[in-house]
Amino acid sequence: MLEAVSTRHPKVVRIRWQEELPKGWVAYIAGVMRELWALEAAPPGGGARVAVASDVPVGAGLASSAALAVAAAKALAALGRGAKLTGRQLAGVAFRAENDHVGVRCGVMDQTIAALAKKDHALLLECASLEVRHIPFRGGLLVVDTGVRHDLSGGQLNERRAECEAAVKRLKVELPELVWLASWPAEWLVRLKRALREPLRSRAVHVVSETARTRFAAQLLEQRKLKQFGQLLYESHESCRRLYACSSPELDTIVAAAKRAGALGARLTGAGWGGSAVVLVGKNEQKIVASIQRAYEKAYGKVPAIMEVRSSGGVRAERVG
Repeated sequence: MLEAVSTRHPKVVRIRWQEELPKGWVAYIAGVMRELWALEAAPPGGGARVAVASDVPVGAGLASSAALAVAAAKALAALGRGAKLTGRQLAGVAFRAENDHVGVRCGVMDQTIAALAKKDHALLLECASLEVRHIPFRGGLLVVDTGVRHDLSGGQLNERRAECEAAVKRLKVELPELVWLASWPAEWLVRLKRALREPLRSRAVHVVSETARTRFAAQLLEQRKLKQFGQLLYESHESCRRLYACSSPELDTIVAAAKRAGALGARLTGAGWGGSAVVLVGKNEQKIVASIQRAYEKAYGKVPAIMEVRSSGGVRAERVG
């Protein structure tokens, strides 16, 4: 039996995690417990009391579900026989909890970052091989919250996943060894476009182009070319908007206002369909903030929450009291 309580919802929830998967945020903890039990790393007897506190806005595209699952995996493993689980193992537990138990067909990116992040660095993740590389990052970042909440278990993310899998199935006629859409050669985009119909064509072009764009962005960061890196952020958002169709009018308003104000770059963050945008800023941060606030208030009658953020380290254990 698990007992969980959140500081946002101060009500104790009792979870029979072996028998049922409850609704809401506690489902992630139940999924983590199931995965740790399979690894023989769960608390003795399969029970624990868990208190959850967070300042990550839920549904804002900031990977609150991955943060919860990785933190729960770290804490529950420490109570049991899995205290020495590696960061990669914790990320795997959290990923499977969300994907296999909660039913969100996400990738492993958010969980890997939550487990393996390094302070003042970006992390390049090759999802097919799970190879990671830390890259120094000194840029100024803002997160602008649209206030429009998304629920990724609701179907839109799963729909995109299904479309990408359908594209892979059709492209295997052209390239039988293809396993991942991201592995399609970028120089074969014309061939890809001929092989697929809409909407699979647009989804596939986005994935292949975004993969190449991400690798190029990592090179630019290593060379400290923030201006060129920022331009790729704008290109990425436009691809998300036009080809992957996962943006929203609110996100587009923020990105357009940031660009007019001279921000180095901006794009939606997270899966999209609401949530937040991330803005790369230079020395004119206050001008950019004011411009975004004015544009958003004019369009939607409210001022968006804007947070200054920085890259920090991954999950860690701290003693309190």
